[in-house]
Amino acid sequence: MISLEESEQSLTEHEWQTFANSIDYPIPESFKDFYLQHNGGYLEPLFVDGEEYAPLIHGFMPITYGSLTIEQLMIDMQYAWDILQEVCIPFASDAGGNSFLLRIVPQHYGEVVVWLEEEESIIPCRHSFAELLEDLPYY
Repeated sequence: MISLEESEQSLTEHEWQTFANSIDYPIPESFKDFYLQHNGGYLEPLFVDGEEYAPLIHGFMPITYGSLTIEQLMIDMQYAWDILQEVCIPFASDAGGNSFLLRIVPQHYGEVVVWLEEEESIIPCRHSFAELLEDLPYY
């Protein structure tokens, strides 16, 4: 099971629903289940053969609580939505500051992509949030 350090206060079902209602599209159940268990946080260090392993995801952003929430990132990343011509849910980052986005528009529903900040473009990551979690060494 995944273990996150420095998670924010747990979300109530009502807080989740408030967040979900602020999004114009349905949100995958795997995303909801994850955030009701873990409201953001950083992956614990993993060591393989005595060496620290750099996971794909550095940290997950919280909903509602914390200094940099998903809600704030969605506002801050408005320029990205203009470039992509769609709104996504920014939910995590890598060690280089690139953002992991959950696509919620019907034609790409549930896909996870990485927003490359410097290039202002996306690259495919996983077909779903559940697949991304399965690929984490901790899950």
